[in-house]
Amino acid sequence: WEDINEYNAGFCVNGDFDSFSNGIQNLIKISSKDYNIMCNNAINLIEKKYMWKSLGLKYKNIRYEET
Repeated sequence: WEDINEYNAGFCVNGDFDSFSNGIQNLIKISSKDYNIMCNNAINLIEKKYMWKSLGLKYKNIRYEET
């Protein structure tokens, strides 16, 4: 959740009905411009932190720091 908030890449909700309902309401209220920004932020987050290439580089850096 921390990454989503840090990158402004979406809405975080808990597993309960009220939280989910509030998340949907926030999504409905967001402007098209802000929605597109959030979508682009989500893509950037995924590319930066969760793609195999970036994960591989993180692992490589950790391995070199250990030696």
